[in-house]
Amino acid sequence: MEKDINDVTDSNNTASEENAQGRDLDDYNDVLTVKELCTLLGICRGTAYKYMRSGTIPYKRLGSKIFISKKAVVEALL
Repeated sequence: MEKDINDVTDSNNTASEENAQGRDLDDYNDVLTVKELCTLLGICRGTAYKYMRSGTIPYKRLGSKIFISKKAVVEALL
């Protein structure tokens, strides 16, 4: 059974806090990289790609670069 993104982020709050190294959401740019998304949510890269492929977290690709809107991430979590 797949977990809802809210379940994952709730269970990873401690990991997210440790990985973010004290960074607040406001400390991130409006456009995130996959690495920043993983740090912010406390998830692994594979999970981040799974959320993007499923449409849970929208993204844009420009060539080989992936761009994720911070606003879209916040909306996905609500």
